[in-house]
Amino acid sequence: MLKPGIFALRSIKIRVTLFTLGIFMLSIGLLAFYARHVLREDMQNLVGAQQYAAVSMAATGINEELEDRFRALKMVGETVNPALMGNTPAMQTFLEQRPIFRQLFNGGAFITGLDGITLASLPYSAERIGVNYMERDFLVAALKEGKASVGRPVMGKQRLVPLFVMAMPLRNAQGKVFGALAGVTDLNKPTFLDKVTNAPYGQAGSYALITPQHGLVVTATDKSRTMQPLAKPGVNTMLDRYLQGYEGYGLTTNSRGVEMLTAAKGIPAAGWILGSAMPAEDAFAPIYAMQRGLLLGALLLTLVAGALTWWMLRRQLTPVFKAMQSLSEMSETSLRTPRLPITRQDEIGELFGAFNRLLETLDTRETALRESEMRFRNLIDNNNAAILQTDPASGQILDANAAACLFYGWSPVQIRSKTLQEINALNPDHITEKRLATDSHERNPFAVQHRMANGEIKTVEMHSTPVTVGSQTQWVSIIHDITQRARTEQRFYRLMCEQTAILNSRIVGFVKLNDRKLVWGNVAFAEMMGYSLDELTGQSTKIVYPSEQAYRTFAEAAYPVLQRGEVFRSEIQYRRKNGSLGWYDVVGSMLDPQSGESIWAFVDISARKQAQAELVTAKARAEQANRAKSRFLAAASHDLRQPLSALSMYVGVLQSKTTPDNRSLVRKIQACSDSLTEMLTDLLDVSKLEAGVVTPRLTDFVVEDFLSALVSVHSAEAQSKGLCLHLRPCATVFTRTDQALLTRIVGNLIANAVRYTEKGGILVACRRHAGAQWIEVWDTGVGIAADKTEAIFEEFTQLGDGAHLRGSGLGLAIVAKTAELLGLQIRLRTKPGRGSMFAIELPAGQAHVQAEPCAPQAEPRPLRIGLVEDHTEVQQALVMALENTGHEVLAATSSQALLLRLGKWAPDIVISNHRLDGHETGVHVIDAARHAYGAQLPAIILTGDTDPALIHSMAARGIAVHSKPLQMDRLQMAIMQATEPGFA
Repeated sequence: MLKPGIFALRSIKIRVTLFTLGIFMLSIGLLAFYARHVLREDMQNLVGAQQYAAVSMAATGINEELEDRFRALKMVGETVNPALMGNTPAMQTFLEQRPIFRQLFNGGAFITGLDGITLASLPYSAERIGVNYMERDFLVAALKEGKASVGRPVMGKQRLVPLFVMAMPLRNAQGKVFGALAGVTDLNKPTFLDKVTNAPYGQAGSYALITPQHGLVVTATDKSRTMQPLAKPGVNTMLDRYLQGYEGYGLTTNSRGVEMLTAAKGIPAAGWILGSAMPAEDAFAPIYAMQRGLLLGALLLTLVAGALTWWMLRRQLTPVFKAMQSLSEMSETSLRTPRLPITRQDEIGELFGAFNRLLETLDTRETALRESEMRFRNLIDNNNAAILQTDPASGQILDANAAACLFYGWSPVQIRSKTLQEINALNPDHITEKRLATDSHERNPFAVQHRMANGEIKTVEMHSTPVTVGSQTQWVSIIHDITQRARTEQRFYRLMCEQTAILNSRIVGFVKLNDRKLVWGNVAFAEMMGYSLDELTGQSTKIVYPSEQAYRTFAEAAYPVLQRGEVFRSEIQYRRKNGSLGWYDVVGSMLDPQSGESIWAFVDISARKQAQAELVTAKARAEQANRAKSRFLAAASHDLRQPLSALSMYVGVLQSKTTPDNRSLVRKIQACSDSLTEMLTDLLDVSKLEAGVVTPRLTDFVVEDFLSALVSVHSAEAQSKGLCLHLRPCATVFTRTDQALLTRIVGNLIANAVRYTEKGGILVACRRHAGAQWIEVWDTGVGIAADKTEAIFEEFTQLGDGAHLRGSGLGLAIVAKTAELLGLQIRLRTKPGRGSMFAIELPAGQAHVQAEPCAPQAEPRPLRIGLVEDHTEVQQALVMALENTGHEVLAATSSQALLLRLGKWAPDIVISNHRLDGHETGVHVIDAARHAYGAQLPAIILTGDTDPALIHSMAARGIAVHSKPLQMDRLQMAIMQATEPGFA
């Protein structure tokens, strides 16, 4: 009997009832849809025509308003006298005496000349006078094309409000344009357009005034849309049609996905379009209400029809329900099936009679099937071979004999709960392949791996045959255990594969020789030599040697080793078939000393040999490039320092002319100049250290004096950060090293400590460690992570956050390279968050007597200075700086020009740049001046060249060398030293 729930849908009553309801609902739904479609189209045409009429009326009103304003502009413009254009006050008075502009233009009006600059503005407070509007389209049309126009809606230049401008050209009596008169409409204030946009169409409709040529909304009922861009082409189809000139109405979907009924009408005076839109839901509301009523009535009629249909079917199908109940009770007994009672002679009675005859036939077949099943069961259960009966679709084991249960280790109940997928240890693709073979009646046995109850994997041989039982196909499989045989075959196969893979390797060549003739070889060896295996087999190995002598030499070296039973290995050069030579790593051994057979392995090492040769060549090129780099440094140093010298001189001049207002700015410029100088010095120092052009000059000096000077240099920066920079006394410590290079090392360490310390202090001290003296710099800064202690000594490496990332990132790289040059060690101790300690080793030095300090010198006297500098900026800076200190400067760009300027009066000193245009140098300039005014004439060479040989040669000529970038105090000191023999 049918039960409620999932079986209820199978009931004839339910299906007929639902079908009847479906027909009613479908018919009424189609009718409602048709009525809605027809009425909607009529309603759309009616409402659309009304909406278009309203838009047309509003557009006509706006067009008349615009034409009134054009007429006003033209009328006033005809009264403008061209003579007033040069008289701004008169023009302003003329404009203010025209009250019509205040009535028609809420943003005022203004007059411009032919250059687009405003000459008069109404109101005056609009701050338009003097503003150039030449780039605006309305002025381009008025001044250049002589046409009146309405401009693009824009944001005002002065007050930054949305507005549009109407412009009219001003013409003289000859009709020539001499200016423009423009009226401004401020869209943020009430305008004549608000009469339309503030009166929405319908309950939810709205207006929008757009300028198609600019793709903008001029104004709209929704003021937030003012000056907003229009939707892109393709987004709103009706908008695209309106922009192409269509005037009318239509349905469209806006950018929010809402269906709208729209209408649009053009405004010829401005080339604008007035559009209105209202939601289609409002326009078609009567249709939707009618449709809802129709559907509600259809639902009520459908329910009535369904109830009547249900009652009729229940009455007609009562005998069927009773028969179903009887059949359900019969199925619960194992006796002979009773027959159904026939209560009436109609179609249902005939159905019951046919069913009773079918039951008679089924009883006869069931008896025969039961006897056949007993015979099959005896055949399976008494067989000594393991037999499985399975479902090919699901792999479920349907039955198994006693031998199968014993083999797999499961009970009959357990094994019937398994599937072939569970006991099969093969991958699914392999299982599918075997299943297809069985389905195609291929009776050849195949081997698979099965999993036993204890987890053991055994290899079995299966003979599977598809058998049809009724309408179902099943597999009957006879299984034999072949695990041991499969393992033996697998070991043998693996061994053969490994040997074959080794011999067929494309990396190592193998050959077997007998009396130095090739008996066998692999493909790799043949490819190495450029032959085929057929060409090599049976040939003497002499074919691959470059000469007879090489053939004999190899035999004399190799075969005595092989005869002793040892392995011979060597690197040999062979000739390939194409005549080229290659290098090979050869290893061989004798198979049997009595038979003369040997086995050899070959590896092509030609690429390695070539790489070694290329490495030697590359090393030579690198050394040559390093020498070229050294030559480049001298020239690069000069060129890079030139602009910095000019900057430094100009800053020096500014410092002597500072006022309270610019003193801070001058200090900042000086700091930037010093930073650039320091960065350039760092870069050049690194380059010089890498090029090996720096030669240490060892001297003995007192470490405490040396450190005191460095600490005093960095004290100001430390104090500015609120840090304590302390030097521990070490008066008894002497060292012997290059003082200038050590200054760079310790100075960089102290600068880094100040830079990366935010609170606490820095300690500089001398301390003995491991039998040597060290300078140690301690700080309480951020510290360094353990994995970064090596990276910090690399070039351009900086750690920490952005607040600490200053400088070039070369300081510690210079420290490391300079220490390596001096042969000094560096120690580092650090703890993140606690601080760091950097230490530099000090070589032992000898004590010496310090010289008495020199007495203070007098102030420098004004000098007559001859200056040669071909770089204009640097020359001007030098002249200004030197004249600012009281000197008379005669500047030139060559020696000949200098002598002409000096005339017969000798200068007190000659200062010249070293590298000049052409082939002339500063040495040539000084030689020419000394030839003219005496060999003892003091002279100074200015250069950015760091070549030590240049400095030595200048000293031999009695010429002082001053390095760029120039600093005025240092240059003044050099001048005094050169001109005052007693000046120290």
